Parts: sequence; C-alpha cells; structure tokens
Amino acid sequence: MRTTVDKTNWRYTVGVPVLIGTGIGAVCCLLLLLLMAAILTSLDHPLEAVRPMALVSGGIGSLLGGLFAGMFGRSRGLLLGALTGVALVALLLLVGAAMLPSVPFGQQLAKALLMVVCSLIGGVLGVNLRRR
Repeated sequence: MRTTVDKTNWRYTVGVPVLIGTGIGAVCCLLLLLLMAAILTSLDHPLEAVRPMALVSGGIGSLLGGLFAGMFGRSRGLLLGALTGVALVALLLLVGAAMLPSVPFGQQLAKALLMVVCSLIGGVLGVNLRRR
C-alpha cells in the first residue's frame, strides 16, 4: 500500500523552509565572515572594524536566509522570516558564547535585532519574488 505525504502539514510548510533558510543563511554568513577576515588580514585595518563587519555579515546572511525560506515556503513570509532569524540568532549565540564569552549584552541584542529584522524582510521578499 502506498502512502502519500500531506503537504499541508506544519512540518512541510514551515519546518523545512526554516531549516533550509537557516542553513543557507549560516553558510552565507560564514562565507562573508571569511571574506572579511581575508580583507582584514591583507589590508592594515584597525581592530575596531571587526564588529561592524560582523554586523554586516550577520545582516546579509539572515536576509538571504529569510529570502530562501520565503521562496521555499511560498507563503507566510513574516512567520518564516521570523523563525529563520530566531534560529540564526540562536545558532550565532551558541557559537559566539563558545568562542567569545565576554561580548557585551548590548552588542548581542543589537546584532540579534538586526538579524531578525533582516530575516523578516527577506521572508517577505522571498514570498513576493516567488509569485512572479
């Protein structure tokens, strides 16, 4: 007997796009951080440039993660973007706490808010780009 997969299940309409978006966002963020680290080592930039570069890479990575989550989800762009942003922030906080335990709370909060907002925008854009 053959079973069919119910595509209206929460797991397929929300879970899979969020996982795909989170993975793509994390990889994009990692690649941008590697590129910026190469720029910092090749040129003689001050150490104060590290935090803004990390903010930019986190914002772009979460925007792309939300965009792909919205494209794969085809609807509910705000929800998919928000969940993708929260997942990326949680992943970033876990990795960041292991690497740099002394980052001030205000900077972590600013980065978290920036990533969630960028991911929200990406989710809405992804749903609207998919329709065209």
